[in-house]
Amino acid sequence: MTHVLFEDRNVRWVYKDREIQHFRQLWNDGVSLKGIAFAMRRTQLDITLLIIDQAEDGKIGPRETGIFGEETA
Repeated sequence: MTHVLFEDRNVRWVYKDREIQHFRQLWNDGVSLKGIAFAMRRTQLDITLLIIDQAEDGKIGPRETGIFGEETA
């Protein structure tokens, strides 16, 4: 049996340059994962995968608040 990652998920894989810049600003501002997803109108899964992509490329670094960032009320 073979398992394909995210096979049954609807992931939006493509981002425009301005979306990437917006994401990086939100990330650097400490916005929560949930807040970034809301601001960018994406799922938390989409943003989690973007975080991995950007971290692997060295475009973002770790932050004190971690992947989840500052939770807002």
